[in-house]
Amino acid sequence: MVVVCVNDWVITGSTEELILSCKNDLKKSFDMIDIGLLQFCLGLEVWQMQDRIFVSQLNYTKNLLEKFKMTECQLMSIPIEPGLHKSRHDSSP
Repeated sequence: MVVVCVNDWVITGSTEELILSCKNDLKKSFDMIDIGLLQFCLGLEVWQMQDRIFVSQLNYTKNLLEKFKMTECQLMSIPIEPGLHKSRHDSSP
C-alpha cells in the first residue's frame, strides 16, 4: 500500500478492502472526504479503466511550452517507446 500526502491523499492498494480500511483509519485522525478516483495529481492526468491505468503529462507539457514561449520548438526523440503498454503481470524490467 502507498499513501502520499500533498494537500490531498492518494491511496492505492492491492484490494478494495485494503483501500477502504486505510480510508476509514485516516478518517479517524483527519477531517477528509473521498472525492473518488484520481484524475489529476502533480501535473499528471490519470484515467483509470477496468484493466489499465493511463497516465499523461500532455496538458502540463503544453502549458510549460506556452509559459516559456517554446511551442514552436523542434521535437526530440524520447527515451521510452511510444505506445508502450506495461502490465502488472509483465516480468520485464
